Amino acid sequence: MLSVFKDDAAVGIYNAAYVPLLAVTTIISQYMKMNKNKQHLFNFEGEFN
Repeated sequence: MLSVFKDDAAVGIYNAAYVPLLAVTTIISQYMKMNKNKQHLFNFEGEFN
């Protein structure tokens, strides 16, 4: 019973966090594409790859 509860809680947390994380990842990747010509100013490629 306890393990089932823990699994359900983990799934709920994962589902709640998945969409915001996906949105943040998408925004970051779009930002990187937009600023590819300014890599000397926005040199975050090494941190996100």
